[in-house]
Amino acid sequence: MAFVQGAHTGRLATIGRDGYPYCIPLLFVWMDGGVFLHGTNASGHLRQNIDHSALACFDLDEAGEVFDYRRFECDSGIAAS
Repeated sequence: MAFVQGAHTGRLATIGRDGYPYCIPLLFVWMDGGVFLHGTNASGHLRQNIDHSALACFDLDEAGEVFDYRRFECDSGIAAS
């Protein structure tokens, strides 16, 4: 639970009408025993997939150490953990 409570980014995978998976990174919070995703009610690809099928998968990221190379703005990377 500590990992889930400390995580902030995950990937939500859904299935489209064409049968292909659609996977996107999303910010989220764990609160009151549930995952709350940062999103929108706009009718886009993700919303259409969710309306099409209740099947979904949510994968969490665990960020490692940030390496700031400082060669130019946003020149950094995150170690896999």
